[in-house]
Amino acid sequence: MNLIDEVRTVLRQHEALLVHFNTPMSSHDVGYPQDLRDALANPQWEMCYSTILKTDAGPTHGDPADAAACGSVGIIVDLTPETSIVRVHNCDGGSNGRTWGPGLGALPSVESCKQSIEDRTGGHNEWFLSGGKAMGIFCFLHPAVFNPGEGERSYPIEAVAADFATERFFTATGGQYRELDREAKIWVPRSYAEILPT
Repeated sequence: MNLIDEVRTVLRQHEALLVHFNTPMSSHDVGYPQDLRDALANPQWEMCYSTILKTDAGPTHGDPADAAACGSVGIIVDLTPETSIVRVHNCDGGSNGRTWGPGLGALPSVESCKQSIEDRTGGHNEWFLSGGKAMGIFCFLHPAVFNPGEGERSYPIEAVAADFATERFFTATGGQYRELDREAKIWVPRSYAEILPT
């Protein structure tokens, strides 16, 4: 088994999603939703991701320092043979791995990836990687989005769903992952395997 397969197993064991978020710390020149659309169109870019669990809360649900991520809206990716994991870190790495100094984060291994999930510090962690396969959009309930020059602002979750109308659309609430059934306009519980098939 190669490293990517082993890391996918670690993620599956923890039922952890890898999500690249729109955040105030992003190095994108543009803000929401163009930054995420650009990320969807360029999976070869090296970008930062946070691991999200079905019990996690977003930055608008309490103290942002304790949130599972610095952003509310992001892209779920799966690891593929084309994925290159550069570094993993069990706390906030600044959302831009290009600026990580020596010693910040760890080289990817089964143990470092597992530790970054189990010992998240300050609520969330950072994985710096390229080549992930987009599997849908993740959005914490009561989202906020960031645009340069405007800062963060509340944004209706219905508008997020409309901004990415062709993508599967997920959230985490009540200790479950849920997917928006766009036709019925209801949230349907989904297992981890229904989001990221083995």
